[in-house]
Amino acid sequence: MGIFINILLIMLGVGFMISGYKLKKYRDLSIIANKWISIEKIKDKDGYIKFHSKWCYLGGVFSILIGITSTVNKYITQIDTIVGVLDLVYMIGIFIFMYQSLGSISKFQK
Repeated sequence: MGIFINILLIMLGVGFMISGYKLKKYRDLSIIANKWISIEKIKDKDGYIKFHSKWCYLGGVFSILIGITSTVNKYITQIDTIVGVLDLVYMIGIFIFMYQSLGSISKFQK
């Protein structure tokens, strides 16, 4: 069961990175549907795209790192400290993203 979750984390990270790349390349805001802010009310579309593509890349990298290090930790060698630090940084990153997303809604709206 553990290897399945690690593979799922790696695939999720790749999906985040692809989403960030598509957002940055095509500048299509429908890629990141957000229930708190409608696409029509966004005044700074470039800033909004930059903000979300940065967090997509960062979330993708951390998901891939956590998936790989958890697999290495379980099947190859014991690196519990690195896995714990990555998990902690990932959780802190999620809370920072949520805080910045909620705080930036009024900045991006008309």
